[in-house]
Amino acid sequence: MARGTGVCVTARFGTVERRLSEEEIMNTHHHTKLVHEGRYAAEVEVDLIDTDTGWSPYLSLSDAQKLDEVRKALRGGDLKRASQLARVFQLLPVNV
Repeated sequence: MARGTGVCVTARFGTVERRLSEEEIMNTHHHTKLVHEGRYAAEVEVDLIDTDTGWSPYLSLSDAQKLDEVRKALRGGDLKRASQLARVFQLLPVNV
């Protein structure tokens, strides 16, 4: 115990385990994210994960990486690769 503070910290060895309660069960729902790079846009299908935590909804790691890969492909002009992962559109300006 630290002298004069009245504070004591004890270290214990063991396994810390957290179980999800029924209220914390994850629900997913399908969502379309739009990625815009230059003259192109892509519709990327992802699953949003909902929980009872303050960070909801969020993407899985694989869906976040998929969005990054589509963005990278569009930025590099690799439309073939982007089209394998998403629905790709070419954007054209409208003259009114």
